[in-house]
Amino acid sequence: MDILIKNIDVLTAADAPVLRGANIGIKDGKILFVSGGSADTHAPAPAREGFCPDRIINGAGRLAIPGLVNAHCHTAMTLLRGYADDMDLETWLFEKIFPAEARLTDSDIYWGTMLGIAEMLRGGVTAVNDMYLKMENVASAFSDSGIRATVSIGPLLTEKRGDALVDSEGCKAFFSRWGGASNGKIGVNIEIHSIYLYQPETLAEGARLAKELGAPIHIHILETATERKNMLTQYKKSSVELALDYGLLDGPVIAAHCVHVDDADIAILGDKNVSIAHNPTSNLKLASGVAPVTKMLDRGINVCLGTDGASSNNTLDIFMEMRQAALIHKAINGSPTAVAAAEAFKMATRNGAAALGISGSGAGVIVPGGAADIAIISLDSPHLQPVYSHLSALIYAARASDVDTVIVGGDILMEQRRLTTIDEEKTIYMAGQAARKYM
Repeated sequence: MDILIKNIDVLTAADAPVLRGANIGIKDGKILFVSGGSADTHAPAPAREGFCPDRIINGAGRLAIPGLVNAHCHTAMTLLRGYADDMDLETWLFEKIFPAEARLTDSDIYWGTMLGIAEMLRGGVTAVNDMYLKMENVASAFSDSGIRATVSIGPLLTEKRGDALVDSEGCKAFFSRWGGASNGKIGVNIEIHSIYLYQPETLAEGARLAKELGAPIHIHILETATERKNMLTQYKKSSVELALDYGLLDGPVIAAHCVHVDDADIAILGDKNVSIAHNPTSNLKLASGVAPVTKMLDRGINVCLGTDGASSNNTLDIFMEMRQAALIHKAINGSPTAVAAAEAFKMATRNGAAALGISGSGAGVIVPGGAADIAIISLDSPHLQPVYSHLSALIYAARASDVDTVIVGGDILMEQRRLTTIDEEKTIYMAGQAARKYM
């Protein structure tokens, strides 16, 4: 479907001026032009003159932004939202979450994922980096919804749950089946849940498989002080140093959390070009701490944003994560310029796209030739008026509920707050049925 969004304010990137009253042309899933208004970054004039859209969206009173990226999520954990609150991570994970997850069926995972996708689309998210269980069902939900996603398949069976085995052939089959599926919207990572769940030889085999497939690794690293203490006690090294030793940092890596890293760890992560998924709300709720993001940024590390799962957040709201990231680092650094609004927005867009390996397609910015992944924000709510700065309004005042329309790869997945590819009523019902076993 070819689309014209007319007379809309456009924030093409975190560091770009707002184009007022501009027009966006979308053809074959790509942005054909952005023209008019206060600036013009259009495609050649003949392309615009020959453009006959199937749909026209009136953008008056609205703002178009690059679609938001949730760089670390366990989407189907929507089923465990509010199930285990006010606990430290180790108690929460090992005593509550792992036993509860063992009871989830294929159908549960599918509908829990679909519920999370519905929530994220309503909040302007167009791309997700997911890690969970029964990933065939997760991938199917992402594909059915039309959202962009990178799904993480785990070759390692954790010693905490069973025997230490490496399912290389199963991962290869999954990688072949889902890599590039859904018209290129689905990508595949190798999941290494964490350093602390596996023996060294098992981790090394996971790293070898990732290299063989040319797949990025998605891993939790140093989320808690307990993890750091245990690794130093057992191995005399931090989880980052162990990941380096086992070859886990030799290719593209998205490392979630990295709360309890020291300067030596940050240097390693920077040298290895690791992307770090910052999850401020989850880290605060579990009292895990606050990641030293300003040090990471000073080192040139690509820091992006994630929600983590809805059992430890308890939402999948990237607007909340942008605001948290822009506020807590000001407080802990004693500086009002630490993680400015533009930096927080960049984390949620361009940086997230880079981490997921989709920035090459133009995701994370609004640029001619790039992927048409766009969220349209309604600016007519009292809490957003007056708008002196669109960027300020987005980071410090906007809510997920201000998102009006979401386009992914040129497909309209939500229009005027109505989801077009998800039966929301059925999804809520089916997820509720799945959750009954915990009530």
